[in-house]
Amino acid sequence: MTRPSRRRLALRLRGRPLIARALVLACTLALSDEAGASPASRAELRRHYEQAAAARRAGDLEQFLAESRIAQDLAPRSLRAAYNVACGYALLGREKEALAILDRLARMGVAFDLGKDGAFAK
Repeated sequence: MTRPSRRRLALRLRGRPLIARALVLACTLALSDEAGASPASRAELRRHYEQAAAARRAGDLEQFLAESRIAQDLAPRSLRAAYNVACGYALLGREKEALAILDRLARMGVAFDLGKDGAFAK
């Protein structure tokens, strides 16, 4: 069996935007740096995610952004890390940087419900 070309696959998915987005998201997650990381690097990444979450709960937004950026450096293809960095920028009033990240994610076909996240309340 031959693999369908990207164009044929896109044509098949054209009328099915939800399926197409789910497929893109699944492929992106499967190829993320987190999936192929060693146990030690996954533990380090998890530690930075946890430290970022703790900083956000404590209201230390500069530390939240710093930890989120470290996580993004460790897993540059991680959607979660990119979103957290965008949240950090938004919470600090750095709208231009936040929107640039969200725009890049949107161009990848990833959509978030920003209305449910207080970081994007403005």
